[in-house]
Amino acid sequence: WVDLGLGKALCAGSISKVWDLDQDPPVATLTRNDMVGERFLAAAVLLQDGRALLAGGMTGAGATAPSSPAIVHSSVEVYDPRTRLFSPLPDLPIGRYGALAVSLVDGRVALVGGAVSAMGQPVAARTAEVIDPAALLPAWSQVMA
Repeated sequence: WVDLGLGKALCAGSISKVWDLDQDPPVATLTRNDMVGERFLAAAVLLQDGRALLAGGMTGAGATAPSSPAIVHSSVEVYDPRTRLFSPLPDLPIGRYGALAVSLVDGRVALVGGAVSAMGQPVAARTAEVIDPAALLPAWSQVMA
């Protein structure tokens, strides 16, 4: 979930919806396009311009299909509530899930923690990545944790 403000929240997983929490009961509206794919345990954060960034996550291994292998994602997307559309950002240097995305004072986003997959086994992520989603050519910078 990402709080979009004004009583609205983005819920992204297998299907992305925006919930109007001011309605009783709350009403869900589908986004105009889908994310690159399903993602669970993704990092999500509200950006200073009102958009929401979603990074990484995983599918399989009980998240979506109990018998399938885990797939850790490196894809990154931004949801714009004004247009109700997702758009891609550059992929993470390495896929991770369960990470924390933090909006920094200068508008950049830091992605920290979580786990990566090493030979199919979860391993604690030992790096942090930073991106400026508003840059003309956004790119991830890796920082040692």
